[in-house]
Order: sequence, then structure tokens, then C-alpha cells
Amino acid sequence: PIISALSGQSVPNYPATSANNVISTYNRLKQFSEEIQIVGKTDNFNFIIGGFYRHTDHVFAGPSHFTIGPIDLLGVGPKYQEIDTKSDSMAVFAQGTYDFSGIGADGLRLTLGARHTWDKRKFRLPLFLSNGDNTQLQDWTTAPAGKTCLFGPGTNTGLSGTSYNNASQCEMQAGRTYKALTWTASLEYQATPDTLFYLANRRVYKQGWIGDTSSIDYAVFNPERITDYELGLKHQGRLGSVAYRFNVAAFIGKYKDIQTPDLL
Repeated sequence: PIISALSGQSVPNYPATSANNVISTYNRLKQFSEEIQIVGKTDNFNFIIGGFYRHTDHVFAGPSHFTIGPIDLLGVGPKYQEIDTKSDSMAVFAQGTYDFSGIGADGLRLTLGARHTWDKRKFRLPLFLSNGDNTQLQDWTTAPAGKTCLFGPGTNTGLSGTSYNNASQCEMQAGRTYKALTWTASLEYQATPDTLFYLANRRVYKQGWIGDTSSIDYAVFNPERITDYELGLKHQGRLGSVAYRFNVAAFIGKYKDIQTPDLL
């Protein structure tokens, strides 16, 4: 069942005689975003400039019980897991298109645009097995008595952040700030009303984030970037009474730090 509750409130305590895997969850998502744009146009030039901000706060938590009759398949009681993530994304951007027909180059247009993005991400992840009272959904600073931490032995600092596994804590935490400059650039030539040639170059960016893992070394991954180049032709016309459209393009994209799912 989905429990609508504030942090610290109780969720149902399922008995040890449960004959299935029961998970009680708490899921809270808060988000705020805002964007401002300034748009302008002249005879041969149009543009847009602006800024963007978004804040996200997400908490997902709950104990899971996995029993068959009196047998606890998790070993020492329910597993408690809480994922608390916070993110802020900020950006400024500008783009403009100039039509060269005003200086005698009819049909020729140039578009240039750029965006600078800053993404700040952080998370904390308590994860343990416990025979204590796991029916309270809250920000754990200490796990209940009888816990078994699931992050490996000792307190350690890995490649991605810090993992605590000692007498008082069972959690992982990390944070990163990513930034990227992305752009678009294209040159278009409208040779006839029905024929367009174009050349384009773009760079796009996908933010880095955290992975669902019990190893601190693999908890955070880098952003993904791709830069592509494209050359193309678009043409339309009629063959007698039949309309047709013809598009052809050649392109290549170069990835850096491509993000792929772990299928193992």
C-alpha cells in the first residue's frame, strides 16, 4: 500500500506470519521551477534570451518484509531503505537568427544559440536490515538496535562520496555539481521556395545523477554529452497531380560519458 504520511509518522507493522513480500512506502516529491524569456525581432534578425531555475526535493522510504510463515528470508527482520535526493538546476540561454537577404544574399540564414547549465545534486541513503522498530518513516541518524548494514564493512570514503557503517550510522551520502555549455549552430540556404540546403552543429548535455547501488564507488555517475554534425537537403514538389517530399541527410554524433543501463 501507498502511505500518505509526513516524515516520522507510523506505517502498518506487518506480522511475521505474512505469506508474501510486503512493502510499505512513503513517497514525497516537491518541485518548483521558473523561466523568464525576452523575445525580440527586427526586419532581418530575431532572438530570444532568458534564464531558468528548478528545485526538486524527493524522499522515498519504507521497510520491506519478506517472510514465509514464521521464516524471515531477510535474516534479521525487515529491510529499511530511504532515498533522499535534492537537486537544483540553473541556466542562462540565448539564440538568434539572422537573414542575409537584407544585404543581398537572398535565402541565406544563420542561427546561433548557446546555453550554460549548472546542476547541483546530492543524496543520502540509509540502508540496513534490522530486528528493531522500522515502522517509523523518518530521517535516520541512527538505525534501530540489531541492525545489519548493507554497505560493506567500516567507514569509508570512495570515489563518489562517503559511506558510513559503524555503531551509530548505516548510510551513504554524496553530492556533485555539474556544469555544461551547450549550443546549436546552423547555416541554411533556401535555394528555391521548395528546396532547402542546411549545415548544422549541436552539442547537448544530459545531467549526471546517482545510481542505485550499495557501493559508494559507483553511486554517482558523470553527465553525458554528445556533439553532432549534420548536412542535409529538403525538397518538395509535384509530379503531375501527385505531391512529393524528399529529405536526405548525413550526420555523425560523438558521445562522451554515455549513460547506459546496467543489465547484469
